[in-house]
Amino acid sequence: MLVPTQEAPFLTEKSVLKNLDSFAEEGSYKKLVHNIGIVFSSSESLNKSFLLDSASRQNSGTNVDIEAVRRMYAALFKTGDSSVENSLINSLVALSPTLEVEMRFKSPSNDPNFLNQFVIIMENTMLQSPEYLDQALPSFLKAMALLSAKQQANLVHIWSQFSSQEIRRMVETLQQLVTYQVLTGPCATSTAPVQEDDAIVAATKVMKLLYYASVMGGIFDQTCLSNSHDGATGGDNEEDPLVKELKIDVQDCRQPLVKYQEFVNDPLNDQIEVDRDYTYYKHEKGTKFSFLKYNFILSTVTKSMGLFYDNRIRMYSERRLTILYSLVRGEQGTPYLKLKVRRDHLIEDALVNVSTCIVFIQLSPQP
Repeated sequence: MLVPTQEAPFLTEKSVLKNLDSFAEEGSYKKLVHNIGIVFSSSESLNKSFLLDSASRQNSGTNVDIEAVRRMYAALFKTGDSSVENSLINSLVALSPTLEVEMRFKSPSNDPNFLNQFVIIMENTMLQSPEYLDQALPSFLKAMALLSAKQQANLVHIWSQFSSQEIRRMVETLQQLVTYQVLTGPCATSTAPVQEDDAIVAATKVMKLLYYASVMGGIFDQTCLSNSHDGATGGDNEEDPLVKELKIDVQDCRQPLVKYQEFVNDPLNDQIEVDRDYTYYKHEKGTKFSFLKYNFILSTVTKSMGLFYDNRIRMYSERRLTILYSLVRGEQGTPYLKLKVRRDHLIEDALVNVSTCIVFIQLSPQP
């Protein structure tokens, strides 16, 4: 079944399908299970598997034959043999720690096929099963979350060419993991905040790639694109390395591949302590994970509370500065804006007073 080579062994669709029937006739999939374990537990072998021919690569954003991978998975799961699926699970458990160490302590790989393993693994339609959610998938996502900004951008470009159904399937897998961890993970059994659950954090970071893939593969407002500065983002966090690599503005997308609402996880939002998350968001060293930096997964209520805390902090900061300036200048000023309004004309009087204050500030000479 394995393609003979002096280097790392690898798989092709032909080599898999050709031997499936013979394995079934023998009444045992031991050799198949063994070969799957060898390839799927090795980055080098996996990256060399299911490659497109040179002619097909010109019209695809990836070197992987996606359709061949999908047919391969369908054929494997069609066997109904639990040992085949267990081999895939065990291989992913073995691959992930090695991959995480490589991603964490080595410089980003220049291998053009390096992302193939992530594309192939994420095509597994059984990733939502409890066996994967418990250990295999979280470990793999931790490694995947360590990809460099450039590698993440390349992966986004690959997935942006997928159909909405395929993007949605992967999003649902990650949402399933997040919900599973919220209900059974450390935050459910102790007082640990959800921001410290490694599986939830990793799933959120990977979901971000699917979020941008959904946007990039969607329908854009061409007028906005033509007026943008080389596609550079304005609405998203301009300090985000991934956004800089992609050079897109989410606000220009009229219709993403997957609706924005499908990225929101309600069980997670019920567990988020917004005051704690806002503190992490404003952490000076930036070492704390905050969901406010991944607001696609947040509900409107959670975002509103985040804005509330932000406005309160800004208000207190402005008040302290005003008092400080008053003391320095020897003035007896007040840090508050007082408006006199009539009860029956509340909105009208407030707008008039505020507009008057704005005009006064604009006309006032500079100190």
